[in-house]
Amino acid sequence: MTGLINPLQSSETDKVKMFVIDEADEMLKESFLEGVHTIFNSFPKDVQVVFLSATMPSEMLEVSDKIMMNPIKILVKSEQLTLDGITQFYVMLEADVSLSLFFSFYLSH
Repeated sequence: MTGLINPLQSSETDKVKMFVIDEADEMLKESFLEGVHTIFNSFPKDVQVVFLSATMPSEMLEVSDKIMMNPIKILVKSEQLTLDGITQFYVMLEADVSLSLFFSFYLSH
């Protein structure tokens, strides 16, 4: 759930500048909420918080208001969603291919 660091085991959480939760609608549900609060409370008070989700029910917006300070919300009505202009592709990488090679490919497309 915490990505690259485990703030509960790290003595360097005071260096965290940004806390990003993808699939926030799932991560802010009751079953994960206590864990999210615990992690969030281990960060500095001025940490930037980013919630990303294709869907965000109203109860999840209420939770985000409690966690974030003066949040900026970018909400799109479902009838306005479109995939026009979005290109999706899948790239299978061998285990020995470096991440930098992947990023080179990604940035060239």
